[in-house]
Amino acid sequence: MTDLSLAPDPSRTPGAWERELVRRVPGGRVTYREAPAGWLTKDGNVRQKPYREYVYEPDDGRAVKLTSVTTLLDAICPKPGIPYYAEERGIEGALLAFKAGMLAETSRAEHAIAVVREQGLGADAATKRAQRRGLNLHSINQAYMETGEVPKLAEHPAEHHGYIQAWAKMIRALDPEPVEVEQLVVHGEDGYAGRLDMRAIIGGLLDTLDLKTQERGGIYAGAHWQVNLYERAAVWCGAEPASHRRVIVLPASGDWNLDQHCMMADHEEWRLDAALAWWRASKPVENACASRNRAVRG
Repeated sequence: MTDLSLAPDPSRTPGAWERELVRRVPGGRVTYREAPAGWLTKDGNVRQKPYREYVYEPDDGRAVKLTSVTTLLDAICPKPGIPYYAEERGIEGALLAFKAGMLAETSRAEHAIAVVREQGLGADAATKRAQRRGLNLHSINQAYMETGEVPKLAEHPAEHHGYIQAWAKMIRALDPEPVEVEQLVVHGEDGYAGRLDMRAIIGGLLDTLDLKTQERGGIYAGAHWQVNLYERAAVWCGAEPASHRRVIVLPASGDWNLDQHCMMADHEEWRLDAALAWWRASKPVENACASRNRAVRG
């Protein structure tokens, strides 16, 4: 009988990964790795924040780290509403803390900030909750597409139930026949990689889909860029070009209908060419500023 108490703790092993995915693609392979905050780097230092990387290894060249699709999106299509979102969540959190007696009229600003953060009432905590929700819905979709497993609401957080119900209605409406689900894709020439949500046959045609959970069911420009970048990389990896690209949004209300919560995102390649050209042109400027600011901070 194996003594589990003697099993090494991977979080204490320098350079260990909590998750590692590898895919062979024409002319090479792409690897995705991630490690949470608290795990050790290769040098034995404690990671202060989660770390993720995509590495492309061409058969006839050196391995290179690539930009993730999500990082690329931040450069191509920044979200101007984030400061307002953070401000709203912070104010809401402070009011909740005040009503709960955790803050008083005499509380100083720095104390209020600390309480909001410690109690998970601010923007950072809200963002993490949204990330967990998105990961959960993607896991549900992957399990169903690969095994036919139907989610049980009782096994998921109550705040996810509406999104899961919307997902179920989407499945019934579109009846997708999966071709690829949560697939690693890479574009070695453009220099980015990511994991596309799903490629599926819908109504007899191959579609590339990107699923989003949005409390109010909004669809934003970044999702259009994202699904098209995934499609571009999938084709570079040898996949058949899709007939359509779709953005699917799952709202908290549990409602879902084709007209309101599904948007075609079929855009011409020249738009992606222009966006990627801007990204490549802006990188040296961003790198120079980052280097200067590190030097100033010492």
